[in-house]
Amino acid sequence: MILKFGKGEKSLGKENFYLTSHELRDYDYLIITDSRGGMTIDLNFHNSFILLLSFFLESFNKSYIIISRPKNLTVFATLINFLKLNSDLRFKYLVTNLGFVDCTPKKQKNIDDIMSQIKQFSNISNTIIKHENYELNDGNSEILKSVKYKEKYLIEITQNLNQRFEKCYFINTPIVNHSMKMERERPNSFFQQLHVTNKLINDLVNLNGKNMLIDIKEFNCTYDGVHYTKKGHEMIFHKIKESIK
Repeated sequence: MILKFGKGEKSLGKENFYLTSHELRDYDYLIITDSRGGMTIDLNFHNSFILLLSFFLESFNKSYIIISRPKNLTVFATLINFLKLNSDLRFKYLVTNLGFVDCTPKKQKNIDDIMSQIKQFSNISNTIIKHENYELNDGNSEILKSVKYKEKYLIEITQNLNQRFEKCYFINTPIVNHSMKMERERPNSFFQQLHVTNKLINDLVNLNGKNMLIDIKEFNCTYDGVHYTKKGHEMIFHKIKESIK
């Protein structure tokens, strides 16, 4: 099966993969995640919550396509572009953890990537927010930025999704404390934008009664402030399982 994702830099990491229960055109579930869906500290994808979810769905004879990080910046525009470019595929339910990459601070190159994805099918101009100056991995420094979506764009996202799904499940993001020890120090704006991420998810959920929240903001099982430990994946899987049942 060839899936189209449109504009944006393709992810070259091992966490870029997809799974499908069959290769027809009708499915019960579309599950699409950023790197946190398939990424584990030991790259053992069978410990990831999306793999656990695939086994669960198969046990109930539910069909699915599971997509993990197709783009380097996998955001809501990635999902919308996928749906528009693969309009022959039909789904009943959506499960996604998107939103974190949309909101967290980034260098200008990554902001440009996100904007190019948005502009493929949307004419709405969103706002760019400036944060602090930050030293990059290459030793240079740059002012970090993030995208602030306008309400009109959120409505557009919701309308697109609700045309294609009977119900949409949105997974929010854990709130990580500044005091957590990480291999690389994260900018102050990173922690601030976690709350912005969850507000974005809440806003999307509240825009339509078909949208449901899977709340994991209290789950702090992460090894780098972003990606989940084996325990974290298990906890998230069980939370999703209980929500979609």
